[in-house]
Amino acid sequence: MKFIALIAASLLATTAFAQEAAAPAAAPATAAPAAPKHDCKAPSHPGRSASQIRMDAFNKQHKAYGECMKKYIDEQVAISNAAASTGNAAIKEYNDYVKALNEINGQ
Repeated sequence: MKFIALIAASLLATTAFAQEAAAPAAAPATAAPAAPKHDCKAPSHPGRSASQIRMDAFNKQHKAYGECMKKYIDEQVAISNAAASTGNAAIKEYNDYVKALNEINGQ
């Protein structure tokens, strides 16, 4: 009987801890890992009096710069979405665990 009482006390203590950990008053912020900076090169505008050949070259470089930036942004958004999804899955797992403990304890 003492063994069952010990288990019940342990579960109650765990549940109380789990509820405190689930909603801390002022959780310390953790720094996100730094994302690498893009390596896209913005072309310099050749000026209004530039020859057509220079303008064509600029337009080609400008288009490449835009494509490079869009690729970088898409990659960063995918990383961010994956991190958010993983974090949300961890939250759900933890909440399900605490809920199961509460059900065992009749709460």
